[in-house]
Amino acid sequence: YLSLVLACLSYFWWLTEEKLGINERLSLLLLLLIIPGTFIQSMMIISEYLFLAFTFAALAVLTKVDQSRNWQVLVVASLLTGLAIATRTVGIALLPALFLICRRQGFLRGVSSIAIALVPLVLWKVFRETGDIQASYFDIIFSYLADRPLAEIVRIALVQLNWFFTVWIWNFDRWNSIHVVVIHTVILLISACVFFARLRKLSPDSVFLVFYIGIILIWPFPSQMERFVSIIVPFALYYCMLGIAGIARVFKLESLEGLKKSALFLMVLITCAPTLMFFFDRYTLPVNDELISQKHTPSWYENLDTDLTIDIATK
Repeated sequence: YLSLVLACLSYFWWLTEEKLGINERLSLLLLLLIIPGTFIQSMMIISEYLFLAFTFAALAVLTKVDQSRNWQVLVVASLLTGLAIATRTVGIALLPALFLICRRQGFLRGVSSIAIALVPLVLWKVFRETGDIQASYFDIIFSYLADRPLAEIVRIALVQLNWFFTVWIWNFDRWNSIHVVVIHTVILLISACVFFARLRKLSPDSVFLVFYIGIILIWPFPSQMERFVSIIVPFALYYCMLGIAGIARVFKLESLEGLKKSALFLMVLITCAPTLMFFFDRYTLPVNDELISQKHTPSWYENLDTDLTIDIATK
């Protein structure tokens, strides 16, 4: 749970650098914490939330780099990017954003920032060559895709894209209810529009996401998509909030300021409520002493067969 706390603090920091109001920041933070997918992922021994903590910290500092020519700030951004890469190899998706921002301060600084950020990856490569260490994700992906035709890679990407949408819905509702699918399709579409608008301005977060999504779409193991999507969820929620505010301005709905700010919160809460209630019932279910520890594992909440759980709990 500590890595989730660190991720939330970094998320709040990045939103602060984005000049978002305190109420909106707290609302997004609360949304991230109540999503069923966050609850499930936080119980797993995985590095996603630690990676997210370093990623948001790096993006927050990159915003400062864009506003300052301070060399020390650039070094901090490079080191945080390096820590993200050391946590998850897919952190190299931060490198283009790092280079683009630092490049504005001069080509030499851009190259230097990349060199600093790549130190952990180089050290990992050295340790791999000299010790008995398992292959990195990129070793796996390159060896898997190296001898495959382009058509096969496209097919893998389409399969992953389908899994992306499925897992996106699972993050909020485990039953794929039709109203949830509709609402979160709308949320995704609004988020995508804002994402492309930010990409036109080459904002660090959008550049990072272009490369991150590109990497996970060619990752040939769909079963890990739930982990990958957990990185995208906080960005998408923020983008959707910006999109709703933009729609309100276009249609001159400033008089509905309160509704505008709470629209995203209400949409997510409505779609999460059934799964959250189900999780609460699972957690409060009386069980034998031997099964108490199971309440801290994802499998306890992912089995949707209520009768089966009751049967197990009372044995």
